[in-house]
Amino acid sequence: MVIGAAGDAELVNYRMRGRFYVVDRIFDRAELRLGTGKQQVVRIDRVTEVPAPKGKRS
Repeated sequence: MVIGAAGDAELVNYRMRGRFYVVDRIFDRAELRLGTGKQQVVRIDRVTEVPAPKGKRS
């Protein structure tokens, strides 16, 4: 499930590619759910890279 902008769950199309799930759209937040009743939930959040301060190099 993808978590929409309003915070509600939206179903999304996906397929398996080897051991990976390939989702048919880009999302900021999603959940993988396993089971019925008390489900196991894995949350996925997109993280954007923070640019390094100017003038400092590693």
